Amino acid sequence: MTARGSRSQAKSKRRGRAPSGARLAEVFPEEVDPRGIHTLRVMMGTVEGVDGRDVFVDLGPRMQGVLPLGRFTRAPKRGESFEFTLRGQEDGLWAVELAETQPMVSWETMELGSLVEARAIGANAGGLECKVGQLHGFMPRSECGIGRRTRPHALVGRRFWAEVIEVDRERQRVLLSRKRASQRRSESHQARGAQTLKLGAIVSGRVDRLLANGAAIRLDGGLRAFLHVSDIDHERVADPADRLDPEQRLELRVLAIRRGGRRISVGLKQVGPSPWTGLEARVNAGALLRGEVTCIREFGVFVRVSRGVVGLVRAAEANADPTRSLRHAYREGQSIVVRAVSLDVERERLELSTLHADGREIDPAEADLEVEDLRRLLPEPKLLETPLGAKLFAALIGRNG
Repeated sequence: MTARGSRSQAKSKRRGRAPSGARLAEVFPEEVDPRGIHTLRVMMGTVEGVDGRDVFVDLGPRMQGVLPLGRFTRAPKRGESFEFTLRGQEDGLWAVELAETQPMVSWETMELGSLVEARAIGANAGGLECKVGQLHGFMPRSECGIGRRTRPHALVGRRFWAEVIEVDRERQRVLLSRKRASQRRSESHQARGAQTLKLGAIVSGRVDRLLANGAAIRLDGGLRAFLHVSDIDHERVADPADRLDPEQRLELRVLAIRRGGRRISVGLKQVGPSPWTGLEARVNAGALLRGEVTCIREFGVFVRVSRGVVGLVRAAEANADPTRSLRHAYREGQSIVVRAVSLDVERERLELSTLHADGREIDPAEADLEVEDLRRLLPEPKLLETPLGAKLFAALIGRNG
């Protein structure tokens, strides 16, 4: 049979003989839609002949295909066999491609999680129609990685990396995600960049966005980090927005690098000196301190005795009615006198009591602190020479006077 005869016979088959779907059912017994069967699998075909710039191939019983001569590195000879992938039907012939010329040769090689290069060829309200090599795919709008006000049409014609998130070979459907591919590439960059960081190092960055429990930080160099609310200041911070502003530049200390660098924790309060440093030289066991109640729990009362230094008065040391809640005896903001029971500077733990060691109740008059007593609570005496230190000292005098 000549190549021209093959094309003519194929046209006659289309006009009156077995429909293409019936022919395909014989070759592919599984239930498929013939309009989408292209690229389903790799098939072996034999060259029947060359007509001008077309090469005609025999793919099996009642199946013939055609592809451009330019797809071959040399002119093929009649009877030579090659592997082909189907692309679709036209004039009763299957349009085919050499399998080895495809970036992804068949649906059978599609795997969940694969990163592929896709090209957007069309868009609708639901998302993007894409091509991966010669394969067809769809990208839901939620996976396009665009803003709410941006239409998917903005990506038509562009090439980008996408992750395969669903493969349905029976329905000839593959779903793609540009958003997940972008996240993976970003995480890869994050992991590589994190290898250059060292625990305890001082780094620079800016506040990317404020969160309820802290702030997302963009470090110089593009790495992402997280600043927890408890690491913003030595004093308790209720709302990060009270201390930080968007785009504010900060010097931070690297506290932890987890999950292969994908999670970097940084601290702001750890950059400066800790108010606990040298506290053991200024607060001895048994010393009486005046403080302010900051928090009340069933197990005890937290008392702030100096900036950034909060101790705990356990319920048994609170001199309260054991049958009633501590909230009946104390209120937040209340000024009380406490005794230092024990101090662990490394763990930043200060145990307090409202009772003397012999069980007697402490008389507030016993703790009429003099100026020198207040002075020893300051981390550094030189701080009094600064405007902030003088202001803090005046506030302490006013509170305790």
